[in-house]
Amino acid sequence: DAPDHTRLRKLSAKSFTNRFVQSLEPNIRRMVTELLDQVGNQNEFDVLDALARPLPAIVIAEMLGVPPEERHLFEEWSAQLVRYTEILNPDAIAQAAHGDRAMRAYLQALVDRKRQAPSDDLVSRLIADETDGESLDIEELLSLCTLLLVAGHETTTRLIASCLYLLLRHPDQLAAVRADRSLVPAALEEALRLEPPVLAVSRIARESFEYKGTRFRRR
Repeated sequence: DAPDHTRLRKLSAKSFTNRFVQSLEPNIRRMVTELLDQVGNQNEFDVLDALARPLPAIVIAEMLGVPPEERHLFEEWSAQLVRYTEILNPDAIAQAAHGDRAMRAYLQALVDRKRQAPSDDLVSRLIADETDGESLDIEELLSLCTLLLVAGHETTTRLIASCLYLLLRHPDQLAAVRADRSLVPAALEEALRLEPPVLAVSRIARESFEYKGTRFRRR
């Protein structure tokens, strides 16, 4: 909602230019190759464990400037944070809150280090970016980094898995994509249409009402 969203979007957009996003492709290709190399010549392997789960966390951690030896933490935190969607499960919410606190504490320390020694990474860019004399405060910066992990990790993991599943279910389409790699973008779009990675939508009741015997109170 304006004006807050307008200001935040303007400030963060400078760090998400098309040129910056495109510059990530060589490193992402390298990471995919490294993960698949670990599979070796196995006849069978779990695509989720070997590629779909670790890849997004590694990419996002590298974007933020996280040291390689600490990137596994982002995969763990992402798995915890996504449990916020289990709104009727108190244990899941507690686990998500624990992961949220742990990651924010880590990101706070990371921001402090980047202020002292900036480098060519997203956190350093977000700290340095300023528009019309304004910049992101620490809470906005931490929230943006958290959103990047939650929105970018689980959705990508599910898309990789569901797209491969759909192609395996339709061998003619799999053969077509293998024969012509230019069809990959269309295959991904079709996978998004058929099996969306996220199906949960939260709603806020603006007026109290009753629906099928349940009373919803205005918030």
